[in-house]
Amino acid sequence: ALTGPPYVEVQRYRPEDDYQTPEVIASFVPKKLSTIHSFSITENYAIFFFYPVIIDGKKMFETGFHVFELLTWLEDEQTEVFVVNLKTGKVIELETNPTYSAHHANAYENGEILIVDIAPTPYNNLRDYLSLDSMLNPPKISKGLSINGEDDQFTRYTINTESKKISTATFPNTIKNKFINDFDFPTINEEYRGLPYCIVYG
Repeated sequence: ALTGPPYVEVQRYRPEDDYQTPEVIASFVPKKLSTIHSFSITENYAIFFFYPVIIDGKKMFETGFHVFELLTWLEDEQTEVFVVNLKTGKVIELETNPTYSAHHANAYENGEILIVDIAPTPYNNLRDYLSLDSMLNPPKISKGLSINGEDDQFTRYTINTESKKISTATFPNTIKNKFINDFDFPTINEEYRGLPYCIVYG
């Protein structure tokens, strides 16, 4: 429909489906049209994070049509989390502290508990890393700056689908090496996608 609030439709393509008619699992209406790049999936759920970062189309002309210049952080907004049951279509909506991440690492189930691991990063990195000035004038000596912010560590979200509670934790850095929990582009063994796992590379 072309009327009403913008909504997200979760679709599944089965072998018998053609491109025009996938199975519609669920739909939901987020409070904001966040900039999202990835999501997590388990055996029974899909998990979407809607961060307080949007593309502000009103700035299109003043920024010379550069889409990354339109990225805008919404102050005083939480991160919305939508948990979609892939079997029933039921949607659970939660909120957690404001953050931004381009890449989820993995997620898995432990009874009614969902574990979701993401790699937070400052939203404006998408703009600043690819700026022409940065590429034409790289530093003579690399300072080894992280793509993560000072407080942005690889983060585990624990979601209770029964109580609808969400909590966060980071991982102990026992060897005091910043690359233990300070990285992006998380990669896992795809045999463990949506399943309990132990190792992530980034």
